[in-house]
Amino acid sequence: MRRIAVRDGVALACDDRGKGPAVLFLHGWGTSRLVWGGQASDLAADFRLVTYDARGCGDSDHPATGYTIAQAALDALALADDLRIDRFCLVGSSLGGNAALEAALLAPDRIERLITVDAPLHWFADGVDRKAFAAWLLQLRTDRFGTIEATVPGWFGPGTGALLPAWTAAQLLRSIWSIDALIEDAASHDRRGELSRLTMPVHLFHGRQDGEVPLSVAEATARLLPDARVHIFEQCGHMPHLENRTEFSMRLCEALS
Repeated sequence: MRRIAVRDGVALACDDRGKGPAVLFLHGWGTSRLVWGGQASDLAADFRLVTYDARGCGDSDHPATGYTIAQAALDALALADDLRIDRFCLVGSSLGGNAALEAALLAPDRIERLITVDAPLHWFADGVDRKAFAAWLLQLRTDRFGTIEATVPGWFGPGTGALLPAWTAAQLLRSIWSIDALIEDAASHDRRGELSRLTMPVHLFHGRQDGEVPLSVAEATARLLPDARVHIFEQCGHMPHLENRTEFSMRLCEALS
């Protein structure tokens, strides 16, 4: 593990493995680079794989501010700069997918391929029930531990045991509470009007059993992109890279090649 300081001095914990075309992985809200452990192991023979903890998460610095999708995108690009990676593929899970999309819009000439994984994209901006969304955020503030304990199992498809949600929840509880601002920022993040500018291949991975973000979000987004394909994981929920490592790694390798 390395710790690399980005432009505002925040140090991000980073693992840099393998050789070949560079791939930068962005995890979802509150988790860590560990969620990509299977892919880091499976693909290191063919790709240079960079996984890192976003600010406020895991082994990275936990500043009190800077929790916006725009800043997350800038952090990803700054990390690539510090690692001297000019062109690369971006893979982003959940809100990390929103940040990856934002980075692709900011620096389209640097992104060879974009892969989102069950990303909400415009869903939080115009798809969720606003009252229910606000109530959940209030619960998160007033009973963080209970809310996370109740929420995380719903991220996974049917048949998932108790260990994987518990491990995921433990990562969330390790993150600074200020990361909740990312969710609030997502409520206004809608880049549908700009998607036609993205000419690189875009792959939208999505679990059919995702109870957080419906498959229709990925399908609607794909129709707005010049070069896009939707990949469906039939038995998976919101985190197919954890739920079905083998199929996910295989399809990711195909999408990156």
